[in-house]
Amino acid sequence: MIYQPDCSHILNPIVMKRIFFLAALLLGVMSMPYAQAAVPAGKILWKVIAKEGKVLKVNLANLQQARTVVQLKDLHGSAYYTRVVRNHNGFLRLLNLSELPKGRYVLSVSQNDETISQVVVVDEDGLKLSAISR
Repeated sequence: MIYQPDCSHILNPIVMKRIFFLAALLLGVMSMPYAQAAVPAGKILWKVIAKEGKVLKVNLANLQQARTVVQLKDLHGSAYYTRVVRNHNGFLRLLNLSELPKGRYVLSVSQNDETISQVVVVDEDGLKLSAISR
């Protein structure tokens, strides 16, 4: 009698799925340092979206735990929102601007000597955003 090892478990679809999942996970983990290096140190990543109902979604990343000031002011300099962010790498807020009078406002983020700003227009139709100014 010739001995033939049982190899049926090698081609089992569940085992193959697990191997594929682990390989994909390992590849993702190995590529993370390269993805992080793509963002220059000190450059704040900024994404602001006008949502329905005059809600502004403010999403900031790469704050590097540095003191960062987020402000929304009118063109006369009156502040409607101010938040100082410390010891965080990111910031996410939904700002409800439905109670603000119609007009132009400046959303700004300041960190060290850098200020990023964007004009937000509040009108009867909702919110409009300008291009980002660095």
